[in-house]
Amino acid sequence: MKIPFLLSLTASLCLAGVSFAKPAADILRAEPFTVSACYAKLVIIGEVLRVEKEVTELDTPDKPSPDATKLQYKVATVKVLGLLQGGKGLSEVKVGVYVGGGERFSPRILNPLNLKPLEVGDEGCFILEPHIKGDFYVFSGQPSGGLLGLKNPDYHKEINAIKKLLRTQKDPFAATALKSTEKEDRMYALTSATIKFRDSRLPGAKQEVELTKEESNLLLDVLLEAPMRPELHGTRGKRDLFYMLIGVEQINKLGFTIKPAKPGEDIEKIQADAINEFIKTNREKLVLKQIVPKQ
Repeated sequence: MKIPFLLSLTASLCLAGVSFAKPAADILRAEPFTVSACYAKLVIIGEVLRVEKEVTELDTPDKPSPDATKLQYKVATVKVLGLLQGGKGLSEVKVGVYVGGGERFSPRILNPLNLKPLEVGDEGCFILEPHIKGDFYVFSGQPSGGLLGLKNPDYHKEINAIKKLLRTQKDPFAATALKSTEKEDRMYALTSATIKFRDSRLPGAKQEVELTKEESNLLLDVLLEAPMRPELHGTRGKRDLFYMLIGVEQINKLGFTIKPAKPGEDIEKIQADAINEFIKTNREKLVLKQIVPKQ
C-alpha cells in the first residue's frame, strides 16, 4: 500500500531530518535560518573536528517492509564553541547529513536541497534537531538550509538576528523583550513569541492553552505597532503575525474585513488600519492561545 505508507511517513521523516519538496519544485528554497532557529532544539556555534569514515544506516521512521533499504547518514563530530539554544553542558555533538538510501524515495524528496556532508574544519552556526531514531542531530528546517557557515556573506547579520530572537524567546514577557522600551527588542520578541506560542511542529499530540489576559494584551499592544513589512532582519510583518497569533478561525468568526482599495490608495495602509481597528474593537473578545504537548 504505497499511498498510506507515504502519507504516514511525512511527519516522521520531518523529525528524522528529511525535508519535503513542494510539488512546484522550481519554487523550493531553504527555510530562513532565523525561522529554523526559533523552532530548533539545539543551536550552537561549532567546528567540525572529525567525520566518520563509514555511513550510519537507520531504518525509516515507520515500520519498514522486508525489502526496505536503510537511510544512510554521514555523521560528523562537532566541537561546541558557543551555545545559543539548549545543550547545557555539551562540549561536542554529532551531526548527520542524509546521503542515500530509503525505500521508494528519491534524493529529491529525502534531500531536496542536496545538502553536502560536513567536512573537517567546517565552522559556523549549527541549527539542529535530534534524529528521531539515531543518536545524532540533523539540521532543522522545512526544508533545511544546512550549516550557516562562516563563509556565508550574511553570516554576521544572520547570527545577530538569531541571537536577538532566541534571547527574547526565552522570556517573551521580560523587561528586555515585549516590555522593553526599545522598539527593536519588542519587534524581535513579538516574532519569537508568536513562533513559540504557535509551534505546530511539536511532535505527538498537542493541545491549546489560553494565555493570561495580561500576556494577551501585551502581545496585542506590540502587534498594533508592528509594521506591515518587516524592518528588522529575522522579524515578520504585521499581517503574518496577525494571522499566526490570533488564528484564521477566530479572525473569520469575528468578521474581519478589509475595504477595497480605490485607485491610487495605499493598499498596505488600508490593510494595516483594518487590522489595527479589528484588534482595538475586539480586544476583550480575543483569546490568544499557546500550542503545548497534550497532557
